[in-house]
Amino acid sequence: MLKRNDKEGILILKNHATPETGSIQAPVPSSGVKPSDFRGEMKKRLELLLETFVPATFDALEPLLTAPSGLAFYEFERSIFQSAITLSAQTVVVFLCILHSHTSWPVTIAANARLQRPSLIHKGMRITPVRLLDGSLVQLKTPYLIEPPEDGKDRKVGQRGESGAGSYPVLEALGIQHKATPMLRSEVAQTSVRSAYFEEAQEVLANRGCSLSLKVVQRLDQAVAIEATEQQDTRLDAADANIRYSDEFAGQRLLIGVDGGRARIRIPF
Repeated sequence: MLKRNDKEGILILKNHATPETGSIQAPVPSSGVKPSDFRGEMKKRLELLLETFVPATFDALEPLLTAPSGLAFYEFERSIFQSAITLSAQTVVVFLCILHSHTSWPVTIAANARLQRPSLIHKGMRITPVRLLDGSLVQLKTPYLIEPPEDGKDRKVGQRGESGAGSYPVLEALGIQHKATPMLRSEVAQTSVRSAYFEEAQEVLANRGCSLSLKVVQRLDQAVAIEATEQQDTRLDAADANIRYSDEFAGQRLLIGVDGGRARIRIPF
């Protein structure tokens, strides 16, 4: 259930969204606030989030006080853990919204992206989904850039040309890729590597308070694997070209060991 506080312009999450249907509509932030007010605005909105966290804590405490037991304490612990994960995800939402409304940083990032690639066209602000650490989605309005269509014809929102979709420079600068935050992608990738099957990884993530569909787990894991392979190829090419990234091991003899017992081979579906 979502409760909207229109006065503050923020959505307060009471129960986290489901991986399939849960989509949190983040507010379109107001403009004209000085960057110096960032911390104050962040504090004010976090206090609103805490107003939902504290009552949820006492609600979870009631069964434990009524009939104390190991099981009741486990359920209390689990409830608080889930609430904390949800609170952390909503803190990220607050940060992203205030970052777009209270600073000029997004404008600067978009401008720098166009300086590096002059062919990019700024299409204004566009809403795109971002998946958070608890598995829920937030719809965020952020700058959107595209390459000009090869045929010279403008396309409607949602239509893609042969060259693919555009880019969201602000999200990319924050490490948000494949519609997921950096920590979520890292958690999914690490859990998948340590699990025998994607289904097992999905279950482990759910036990940690991150509810994702099996399809999302597979997609994020494979995306991180592709990025890691590309990074590895780049490093190998750099080594062949005698390009060094650092001298921290200069003059030292290194012993590198590899344990293949945990190696996993993923076959794309």
